[in-house]
Amino acid sequence: MNHLTTKRTKIVYIIIEIKFKGKLYVINLLKKKDKKGFNKLDLLIHTTGGEANTSYRLIQLIRTYCKYLTVLVPTHSYSGGTLIAFGAEKILMGRSATLSPIDIQIGEDQPNFSLLSIEKYQEFLDNCCNLYKLKDEKNKTNFLIELTKELVEEVSPTMLGELFRLKSITELHSKTLLHNYMFKNSSNKIKIAEEIVSKFTTKSPTHTFEMDYQLVKETGLNVELMEQKFYISLKKLISLCTTLKRGGVICSFFPKSQTLRIPYFDIFDVGGSKFYGEK
Repeated sequence: MNHLTTKRTKIVYIIIEIKFKGKLYVINLLKKKDKKGFNKLDLLIHTTGGEANTSYRLIQLIRTYCKYLTVLVPTHSYSGGTLIAFGAEKILMGRSATLSPIDIQIGEDQPNFSLLSIEKYQEFLDNCCNLYKLKDEKNKTNFLIELTKELVEEVSPTMLGELFRLKSITELHSKTLLHNYMFKNSSNKIKIAEEIVSKFTTKSPTHTFEMDYQLVKETGLNVELMEQKFYISLKKLISLCTTLKRGGVICSFFPKSQTLRIPYFDIFDVGGSKFYGEK
């Protein structure tokens, strides 16, 4: 790992499927490794996302161990991974790296539905009313009822309620992180956070929308491009961990599961060669 020698002091590396169980592994590792914490910490994220509530708990836990956090995104950090990035003072992205909307999805034993899809359907209903010039309230109501019935046949009212409940929680978590860390010294932090969160939720086109460096910068987040040499080093680290994962050395499956993997979360001392954590 000598190729990671740089002025940076510490790197925390994550390859994680963000589930509640994974949080427990992170807690145990941090307690074992450094009870005093770090002044500055780099958090390398390489994830397709996961549960928003667990993502929030994870980043708040990590923040109790460092005063200043930089999130590193060489390739991608989606959904819950994006939420984790909101808990940093600064984000460094690779030139082709992407974040995604913080969209809520539920439904494991049935087709997945995202809140953003529901909200876009609502926009579709409004556009239809304008398109067909439905100004009479009775006609408009009957029209909306029929289309809403179609929606409810696909997504149960219970699931719809759960989606909107999770939306409120996720938006609260996102704003809290931005208030407390990235924009903590801004006199206008409440307005800034609200505008940024809206761009990663209701104003995003789709759940799978990929936001490159330029788009992320335009949202107002404190983001910079990482140096190419540093990017190459991090890519090598990701490649190594991916190989170890495929070989079953790290990220093995949880007991009685063939889909949910134990996260790989570790503290790496730059300049050294030793990894700590799951072997």
